[in-house]
Amino acid sequence: MLLFIGIVLASVSSQAEGKDPQAEAKITFANQPNETWQLGSTLRFDSFETFFTHNIAKTRPFFAVAYLFDTRNAHWLSYEETMAIAPKLAPVLVPNDTSHINVSSEQLAAFLNIELPSEPGLIMLYFDSPTLLDTGGQYMMAGSNFEKADSNATKIKNKRALAHQIVTEYPQISHYRIEIPAFGIKPQR
Repeated sequence: MLLFIGIVLASVSSQAEGKDPQAEAKITFANQPNETWQLGSTLRFDSFETFFTHNIAKTRPFFAVAYLFDTRNAHWLSYEETMAIAPKLAPVLVPNDTSHINVSSEQLAAFLNIELPSEPGLIMLYFDSPTLLDTGGQYMMAGSNFEKADSNATKIKNKRALAHQIVTEYPQISHYRIEIPAFGIKPQR
């Protein structure tokens, strides 16, 4: 009970101080050496989840994966379309994804808090694994087993590095790493 009261008081205190919880949610952590991403953020996990579930029927959101978006035509590319343009991206895509998200370039930029390139064209959006706010942006891991969490974090970082390495082979594609804070996550029952 005392813990609950402390949490409520801390929340009220931060609101009284004028802190914006969404601004606090945009915590970035350092890229791996030699990674040159443009950074973006969904600011909240639930807005990331809602974006996918409202724009794609019967599809859950995926993270630690890449998608291509054509800013010229405001077109979200399917797996097949992406493979036709950039087949080396296969290891970081959702296999056989036929998703189509109907969103304008401006809406996408506002949602992801990114600045689009001045020249229209293809961009890669790498949705990174969700991060915890109270740990300075460490990856969120299921369970408390340190070895498992460390192993998962290494796998996620390696996949992110692989996505970066692959996309640099396509210099015509601008690439963004989208951070997804765990802020706003709804626990599963």
